[in-house]
Amino acid sequence: FESNNEKIAKRHMYACAFAQFWRKYPEYFRNVDAFFCNGGPRVFRDFLAKRPEGLLKTLQQVIPQALREVIEVDTWKWVDELYAPEGVMTKVTVELERDLDGIEQAVQQASDAADYGRAHRMQRVRNTITSRPLISYLSQKNLLPKYGFPVDVVNLDVNLHTTEAKNIDLSRDMQIAISEYAPEGQVVANGRLWTSRYVKRVPTRELVRYRFIHCSCGYFRKDLDLDEALSPECPVCGNIQPKYDTFVVPEFGFIAEEKPSAPGDRRPERTYSGRKFFSGVSSEMGIKEIKLSGNVYLSTHDHGLLTVINNGLKYGFYLCRTCGYGTLDKRKAETHKNPYGYECKGRFERVSLGYDFETDVVEVDCSSALKGANLKVGYWESLMYAMIEGMSYGLEIDRADIDGTLYVDRDGKRTIILFDTVPGGAGHVKRLMEGDNFTAAMEAVSQILEECNCGGTKGDTSCYGCLRNYQNQYLHDKLRRDYAIDAIGHLLDTPARKARQEDQSRGALKGIAENV
Repeated sequence: FESNNEKIAKRHMYACAFAQFWRKYPEYFRNVDAFFCNGGPRVFRDFLAKRPEGLLKTLQQVIPQALREVIEVDTWKWVDELYAPEGVMTKVTVELERDLDGIEQAVQQASDAADYGRAHRMQRVRNTITSRPLISYLSQKNLLPKYGFPVDVVNLDVNLHTTEAKNIDLSRDMQIAISEYAPEGQVVANGRLWTSRYVKRVPTRELVRYRFIHCSCGYFRKDLDLDEALSPECPVCGNIQPKYDTFVVPEFGFIAEEKPSAPGDRRPERTYSGRKFFSGVSSEMGIKEIKLSGNVYLSTHDHGLLTVINNGLKYGFYLCRTCGYGTLDKRKAETHKNPYGYECKGRFERVSLGYDFETDVVEVDCSSALKGANLKVGYWESLMYAMIEGMSYGLEIDRADIDGTLYVDRDGKRTIILFDTVPGGAGHVKRLMEGDNFTAAMEAVSQILEECNCGGTKGDTSCYGCLRNYQNQYLHDKLRRDYAIDAIGHLLDTPARKARQEDQSRGALKGIAENV
């Protein structure tokens, strides 16, 4: 990323402000409860309203000269922006208060119904949220820079009493951990093969759970699980049996089986990397219309909320609600032991593993440009991954720094969501809004697709040289080079698409002539 990136500079500016605030008011530092539940946002604003001279000098040294006027460091206007109705601090505070109020209502309803088990469970969920380390929480919410800070990192705990476990530190970023450290996932360390078996649980706290819907029409939504009844139909297509599932956030980490084994010739087992979904939660910043063969509309969003979900082998994981024992096979769950080796009789539930992060988002609406296209299964996905490859090659962006997902809004309109994989965003996808960058990216991938020879002349498949990568394994059988060529052709009206249409027309005429 660039040092003159406005978003990154703001997060560093907030970090400087928080550092000086906490030095003066250390009682607001420790966790979410200490700051947000004790009036911290108001006290922080009062602190900034006094315009501390020491803080201003620090910001003048830290913020690049080119950005000081843009983000109004010297005039302190950035404080008003931070606390504006759409400001980051306001947004984070309102979101937290909404979740905690919902939990309190659920606790009260459960108590009134004498369902004390549910009431205690929801209280433990509240404890989990309010006990989160404040640095991690503010980093997740884009109020602090994330890179370089050990936030959203979880461990795979191993049996520390064995000689094989000496000097082993198995830790991963949450996005990676929900795949590599998920129950039955395997890693090699210190010459031994360690198998994850438990999603770690902590006394007095509960794994935070979310209910989510992912309908066959593409609609996705998630909400904090308050044990409430959900709508029996999809709000977009009216499907009366939409797929409702639950995911838990494994923020306490994972625990490996007691005894490691010798690694064999096969690669360690691992479930597919988590799928990413966009729920429509964001702050729209601008719209750009691009006139190609058909109009394409780009809109850029700040604080786009992405959800990563690992559903195992499509059916989730069976987790013990008492000790966290996890397995992909329900039959293995009939008898089990807790992490301390004692028999556990806890109940099992089927859940996925999930995690949220906010980042920069660009929404691509090319529905008008694709009118008349044969939108078969895999067509939109092939176009989306073609766009991502085009951005990587055409704009020289590391492929690992960008990704995408499809989004269907409540009106049923389908768009492509492109986003930075760096939590908080680094401005990569926003480059599509600059000049002719979108056209350049599409022209770059058009060349890649035409030069690739997977699927022969038909191009009815894909490969790692054009559309496939590790992250989209679950789609490999649907991604097709010919779909991507056709879609890009609709956007650019390329010679290659015209040639294919002419070939198809000649083939159709030849078939008619032969029949005659």
